[in-house]
Amino acid sequence: MTSTGKDRAVLRRLAGGAGAVAAGDVSPLIRRGARVILLMLWVLGGVAAAAIAWLLLHHAKVHTAATAVSLEQFARRSLTLAAFVVDEYEEFLDQRGGVQGAGDDPRNAEKLATLLAWLPEGSIIGLALPDGRWVASTVAPPGAAPPVNDRRWFKAHVNEGLDAYVGPAILSRLSKRYVFTYTAAYRDRDRGLLGIINLGIPSGSITGLAPDQRLTRTALVQHEGFLVAALPFRPEMIDRPFALPGPPPDVSWTGFGSLFGAWSVSAVRNIPELRLYAVAAVPVAEVLAPLLWGLAIGIPLLLLLTQLLLSLSRQLQEKSRQVEQALADNKVLFQEVHHRVKNNLQVISSLLRLQTERLPPELRPLLDETGARVRAIALVHEQIYRAASPSDVQLDLFIAQLVQQLSASMIGGNAAITTDLQPVAIGLDRAVPVAILATEAITNAIKHGLDAGDGAIRVSLECHDGRNLLTVRDSGQGMAEQGRPGGLGTRIMDALSRQIDGAWRLAPAPGGGTVFSLDWPA
Repeated sequence: MTSTGKDRAVLRRLAGGAGAVAAGDVSPLIRRGARVILLMLWVLGGVAAAAIAWLLLHHAKVHTAATAVSLEQFARRSLTLAAFVVDEYEEFLDQRGGVQGAGDDPRNAEKLATLLAWLPEGSIIGLALPDGRWVASTVAPPGAAPPVNDRRWFKAHVNEGLDAYVGPAILSRLSKRYVFTYTAAYRDRDRGLLGIINLGIPSGSITGLAPDQRLTRTALVQHEGFLVAALPFRPEMIDRPFALPGPPPDVSWTGFGSLFGAWSVSAVRNIPELRLYAVAAVPVAEVLAPLLWGLAIGIPLLLLLTQLLLSLSRQLQEKSRQVEQALADNKVLFQEVHHRVKNNLQVISSLLRLQTERLPPELRPLLDETGARVRAIALVHEQIYRAASPSDVQLDLFIAQLVQQLSASMIGGNAAITTDLQPVAIGLDRAVPVAILATEAITNAIKHGLDAGDGAIRVSLECHDGRNLLTVRDSGQGMAEQGRPGGLGTRIMDALSRQIDGAWRLAPAPGGGTVFSLDWPA
C-alpha cells in the first residue's frame, strides 16, 4: 500500500469514529427530549384536568345552591297554602258548630272536596278526634280508617300541645301513599282540643324544581332529623334519622357531603319558621363524569392529548351553557307560574263579579270585598311576573296600580286619591299579606272616608330606620262616629299583620278624618 492509500485509510477510520461519537451524543438528547415532552404533556394534562374539575364543581355548587333556594320557596308556598286550607276548614267547622257529625254531613264532604282541589295532586284531608278516631276524610269512610294514636303528628298535638306541625314522611293509612303531613289543632275558645285537621301531601311532590331532575337530589328534612319529602323517594327512608350532607346551618351551607349514599356537591338552606331544611345535591361522580370520560380516552392516546383537551374544552363550554340555560329556564318557569296564578285569580275575580250580580243588593258587598282581595293578590303576582328580580316585589309600584284600579272601580264625583310613595321592595313571603292589608285599608277609606262622592284620600309609603310604614288618610267623619270595624276584614288584617311581624292601627286625623297606619320590619 502506498503512503497515499495509508493516509486515506486512516482518514476513513477517523471519520467513522467521529460519526459514531456524534450518533451516541444525539440519542440521549432525543430520549431526554421525549421524556421532557411527555412530562410536560402529563403536567399539562394534570393542570387541565384539575381546572376542568374545579369548573365543573363550581357550576355544580351554583346549581345546587339555586335548587335549594327553589326548594325553600316551594316549601314556604306549599305550607302557606296548607295553613290557608286549614284556616278555611276551621272557619267552616266553626260555622257548622264543631266536629260532631261532620262525617255524615254532606256539606262537610263538599267543603273537603273544594279544599282538596287547592292542594297538590294525590293529597288528602282528614279530621281526627282527640281519641285517635277519624271523623271525616277525602279518601275513606271514617269508620273504615284505622286510628292514629301512634302517629307522631297525633302525639305532637295531644301530648305536646302544639297548634301546627309539619310531620315526617309516612305511609298514609287512608290513601296508602307516602305523604308528609301538615296538621293543625282545632280548639275551642278555652283552647280545649276538639280535633286535629290533617293534610297529607305526597312526598314526591317536589318535582320540577331542578333543571336536571335526573342528576339532582332534593329533600326537605325536619330539624329533628326525619325526612319530610325527597326526590328520588324510597320507602326505606321513612321512620329513621336522615343525615344532612353537612352541618345544620343557621342560614345556608354549601359544600361536599354524603346524601342518598353518594358523595355529592350539596347545598342546605334553613327554614327556621317551618323547622325544616331544604337540601339539594348532585353526586360528584355525575358532576365529574365528562372529565373522567375524557381522561379514559386521553391517557392511552397521549399523542392526541392536545386535540382531546380542545374537545374537552368545547364540552365544558357546552355544559356551562346548558347550566346557564337551565338556570334561565328556571327563572322563566318561576315567572310563568306567577303569570298563570295571576290569570287564574283574574278568572276567579270575574266569576265572583258574575256571582255578585245574581245576589240581593244587601249581600253584594261581601263578594265585592272578596273580589277586591283576590284582585290584589293577582296584582302581586303580576308584579312578580314583570319584575327584573323575581325574589322581590316593588311595593310602591304595586300600591300605585292598586290605587288606580280602586279609583276606577269605586270612586266617582269630586273625590280623589293622591299618593306619596317612596321606592320600597319587599320579599315574596310578605308581598301577599301586605297587598291584602293595603287593599283593605284603601277600600275602607273609600267606603267610610268619602262623603257623598266628595273628599280626599292620601296614601303614603316610606321606609325609615329599618321599618316600613304605609299610611292611608281620609277626610271623612273620623273615628268618633265610625269606630273601629269588627268584622271579617278586621280579623283578616289582624292575622295578616301578625304574619309580617307588624301592627296596624286606626286613629283620628288632625283636622278631621281617619288615619290608617301599618308598620312592619323592612
